[in-house]
Amino acid sequence: MRYLYFILILLICLSCQQSQNPKNSAAVADETLQQERKLPVKQLSKKDLLDLPMTNKKTLVAHFMTGDVDYDFGARPGGLSRNKSWYFADGEFSKFGGLNQVAPMDMFLYERGERSLQEVVLQDLRAAHVAGLEAFHFYYPEVNHAGFMKNYNKVISTFFEMGAKHYPNFKFTLCLSNANQGNEDEQIARWSKSIKELLKTVNQYDAWLKTPDGRIIFYLWNNDALADVMQGKAWSIDQYPERIEAVAKAHDKLADKLGVQIAFMYDLRFPANLALTKKALEYFPGVWTWTDSTKHFDNFRKTAALCRREKRDFCLTVYPDYYTSKLYWKNRSKGHGMLHYNELKSASLNELERHYQNCGLSALYRQLFDFAIEQDLDWISLATWNDFPEGHHIAPELNHNFAPMVLMEYYRKQWRKNNKKIEESLSVFYKKYKHDVKPKFDMKIYTKETMGPESLEDYIEVVSILQEAGDIYINGKFAARVQAGLQSTKIASEVGEVRVTLKRHEKVCLSLKPPVKISDQPYRSDRLTYMYSTRFSEYFRKIFGEEHEVPSLIEPIVN
Repeated sequence: MRYLYFILILLICLSCQQSQNPKNSAAVADETLQQERKLPVKQLSKKDLLDLPMTNKKTLVAHFMTGDVDYDFGARPGGLSRNKSWYFADGEFSKFGGLNQVAPMDMFLYERGERSLQEVVLQDLRAAHVAGLEAFHFYYPEVNHAGFMKNYNKVISTFFEMGAKHYPNFKFTLCLSNANQGNEDEQIARWSKSIKELLKTVNQYDAWLKTPDGRIIFYLWNNDALADVMQGKAWSIDQYPERIEAVAKAHDKLADKLGVQIAFMYDLRFPANLALTKKALEYFPGVWTWTDSTKHFDNFRKTAALCRREKRDFCLTVYPDYYTSKLYWKNRSKGHGMLHYNELKSASLNELERHYQNCGLSALYRQLFDFAIEQDLDWISLATWNDFPEGHHIAPELNHNFAPMVLMEYYRKQWRKNNKKIEESLSVFYKKYKHDVKPKFDMKIYTKETMGPESLEDYIEVVSILQEAGDIYINGKFAARVQAGLQSTKIASEVGEVRVTLKRHEKVCLSLKPPVKISDQPYRSDRLTYMYSTRFSEYFRKIFGEEHEVPSLIEPIVN
């Protein structure tokens, strides 16, 4: 009992001392926090950090092309996405039948420069929120041009600003890409300067995509050449997996220079090279894929198993389409990258090609989601939100027309085992002409990846998402009896209008008639998959409001 009295008296004395001390508890806490901030930043490659998870929930992110926003920074207006003169068949590039083939909806709803950057960013955030996304990772190349990086920082910081005001749970991060200008120290010095400026600008916002233990997550894409050992040849990592250690150390140096803890998500550009994958998992806490079609599913399964065994994160990229407005030289000796303005002005149609993947209409998109669900992955990344020039966009555009968002809503619920009521819909997918039809402006199409023969996409496909069974009719003909849930139905492609209905007990329950017909006399080469959903109006109004009329996509596209 005496000991109890003694302890009580001691506690009272300590309490009195604390009340007389000018350093109150808040000040002590603040001092402790300051001391913690002065602790040295841990190296990423330490085993204790590598083993920590990068997320504690299923997370849906999307790659964002930072420069592809409807805002004029003083460069040639619009580029491959929103330059109407490049889009129309009789515009500046009439010799190709028009250059860019994508049609972002905002290009037709607003005049260039009509909106502030804040308004442009808010529209993208609204659309991403409607789509069910949780985060963007912004394309962030290492470019030796201060003005370029300043513009990128302005776009990204505006997302932080508008996100905090309107979508406070939305997160943002960077996708460090294409380092190859100078040696390792020079690149780290330049990059750390621009990233530090961004960190300082957005310091007031708690919106970085982070691990549960507080590290900022940075994605990497084609960034191995940050390390001197790569000699500016990022692709050679496929031949030299042992160089991954130096690549990881170069990124650790960048994190140290920034003074922040970073968990890097390394990109698997060579998924068939399992030796490289294993080496990457020794030095990075997570890995992610890119636009690899389905041919690497066996390798992805092995990678997922390795990640589970090694306590690493695996992020699968899902994409709905692939067809470029970008143009490339047929003759690769002239260059492997997309042509720039002066080259486009001098080149002729027969010297060029567009790049394409045969995605089996909606099949690839669906199978990638199915794979993520089968493997119970914690990460899915969409490729992309707005890379319109590569044609794998999710953002509002007049060829894809919200259909990827509709399917993603269904798969997102399945992935998260969400038992909320399914919103019924029909979504249709088709090409504007069959693969063997020759357009007036017939440009070579180079197939980068394929799920099968060219004829695989010579169909009209209907993806139904239903609460109960029904009958699908396509162009007035019975196509299939479909069950509840998601199901794909196809008929051979037919010239003319496309009409789809769902009937139950002979009563029409859903119907759609997309505004674009299938042609046997197309104006120009165009292998974008045309998509349309019965939920088009719902998505359009949620994103753009009631004040706008729906713009039209007309073939052939003339001014």
